[in-house]
Amino acid sequence: MPTSAAGDYDDEYDSLSFSTQELDVLCAANPSLQRSPKDLIEKTAIPLTPPPSARTAKMWKPPIVIRASNLASCVGLNRYCSLAEGAETVFARSYPRAYRKALARIGQTIGPTVEEILEELSATAAVELAIGSSATDLAANLRSLLVRVGGIDSEIAKDVQKHVFMERGARGEAKTLTSLETTMKQNIGERNDRLNVLQLDTMPSGRRLRLSGRVDGIAADGTLVEVKNRQRCFAGRVRLHEKVQVHAYMELMGIQSCIIAETYDGGTRSDRVEFDAGFWFMIVSRLTRFARHVDRLLDDEALQDALLVDGDFPCDFIQEAPPLNV
Repeated sequence: MPTSAAGDYDDEYDSLSFSTQELDVLCAANPSLQRSPKDLIEKTAIPLTPPPSARTAKMWKPPIVIRASNLASCVGLNRYCSLAEGAETVFARSYPRAYRKALARIGQTIGPTVEEILEELSATAAVELAIGSSATDLAANLRSLLVRVGGIDSEIAKDVQKHVFMERGARGEAKTLTSLETTMKQNIGERNDRLNVLQLDTMPSGRRLRLSGRVDGIAADGTLVEVKNRQRCFAGRVRLHEKVQVHAYMELMGIQSCIIAETYDGGTRSDRVEFDAGFWFMIVSRLTRFARHVDRLLDDEALQDALLVDGDFPCDFIQEAPPLNV
């Protein structure tokens, strides 16, 4: 699977929101959405499609599931991950058997996991050293590890680096949340305790489009808390793909406000993000178009091959979307 880099996004995307007139344009362009702008702004719940009856059970197809953490990649708002990469991720996670079959058809296979590779290379201890490094020592320890692994395969080296960063972030999360409880003077509960799922739409094939995600925590006053343990420096602002991510969490949980807490080298800073109905409507509009392309791809081997071989995943919502407010 493609590995995305880390970093900041373009300044032109810093204040992405839509006026009432632009929402009307989005509605007209995408009538299949199950919400009107007014309903969306009022946070009306989306009606769920009933489960398949016995008569239609044989026609039932597994849903297309979009993870909140991958949502920005699926709506063209993650500069480090293309739509094609987002589509391949959704394909692999939602339909793993079909994905493996498609890879076999083009002469590829799913390789071993990062953990399996590291064990084979006897590099587990070096990885643990990098994961547990201070911010000062991280660069040197990671460089030493990557030189060793990179001699095997540069793509594996990228995956190992991503693995180190993700593990560092995950292991520091609980500590950060506990520290935030002291700062906010309130308890933070619901820490990754369940998978939250929301149905957004039904595709022409009958597949359901679902959004899923686990939240880092919810404060006693109902504020969503999202922790970002930075590896290189503070971002100093809300990154666009993270704004998309926390809006997904707020929608899943029915919450209006979120704190993104950044940690780096023992320091902490935070930004507050309020739920923006216009911004979210734009996300849902783009996601629905993306999902319709995925829906067709899942039933068309030629489209699957074009995606996996050439990275071909044409989607027109970026060109058709109203101008950004900057």
